[in-house]
Amino acid sequence: MPARLLCASKSSVDDPSLAGAFGALTNLADARLGSKILFATDEWFATADNMIKATPPVFDPEAFCTQGKVMDGWESRRRRLPGHDWALVRLGVAGFVHGLELDTAYFTGNQVPAARVLAASIDAAEDASWLGPPRADLGVRGTCATPDEIAKARARVEAIAEWHELLPMMRLRPGYVKDGQSVHRFATPPALAAKRVTHLLVDALPDGGLARLRAWGVVARHFASELAGPAVGPIDLLSALHGGRAVGCSNQHYGEPRNLLRPGRGVRMDDGWETSRNPHRPPVIITDAASGLVHMPGASECMGARGSRRRRHLTNGRNGRHLTNGRNGRHLTNGRNGRSCLGIGCCCGGAGGGS
Repeated sequence: MPARLLCASKSSVDDPSLAGAFGALTNLADARLGSKILFATDEWFATADNMIKATPPVFDPEAFCTQGKVMDGWESRRRRLPGHDWALVRLGVAGFVHGLELDTAYFTGNQVPAARVLAASIDAAEDASWLGPPRADLGVRGTCATPDEIAKARARVEAIAEWHELLPMMRLRPGYVKDGQSVHRFATPPALAAKRVTHLLVDALPDGGLARLRAWGVVARHFASELAGPAVGPIDLLSALHGGRAVGCSNQHYGEPRNLLRPGRGVRMDDGWETSRNPHRPPVIITDAASGLVHMPGASECMGARGSRRRRHLTNGRNGRHLTNGRNGRHLTNGRNGRSCLGIGCCCGGAGGGS
């Protein structure tokens, strides 16, 4: 445990009801926002970068490798030496962590028995050098760090910043996915949720598998220093990278509106917002003579909060995504390959969403 550690409240509890609250927040540990594993002690059965994937964990009963069963998560070997396994995560965007989600999905007898999560704010300018030379085989299954590499890396981690205990040591359930039993949700104590975070230190106590780590919070970009000046150019104020959040919607039957705010293009159908079709839509679509708009009662809506009030160009055409899916010819934009930067989106008739 770092010597410069501020401990969290020991009353942290797994709270399934937090799922709704997390829906209006951003996963700061999402690899698609640029999150990265900087160090992992052991990646023998599965690599630590799986832990920060944006997609839900999957299980293939037929997939095996030289080390054994292929698992979609981070899994270390059983320890035979003192200590515990750990991984260092650099968040893709700095922010305020309001809650943590640890998923042991499909690790039903080999899950991490307990975990602890620490957080710190580390100057980005130092990020490339303070940890020392990267582990040569980091991210390769069937590898691990040497005891000397582990000791040196941990010493640097503990010396670089003051670490805050977002989550004290908590027992984790086996990864039976029925009824969501594999997912553990914890609220961050208010005093720690107010601290800007750039890195997470995940302690696996003592070893085992963890499918996903999600750090739900609010992006904290410093627009004056990070995004100011003509060199930046137009920016997408509703992008998750700049603090945009989907704060509500009328329907998310197939996909969540926050998917619309990720950078880049949607990768497949479920990587967007799609509603169920409104069963009360009219059998024949007509145009309103006065307005020239299609008459479609019961439209689905989502609302997004911009990351900044600063008045700039709203969209970056190269990375912008669209709120609606033009596959059925009813929507504002063709969202099958894109996402949106608008504050409010409407899917007339409640048809497909935007991925």
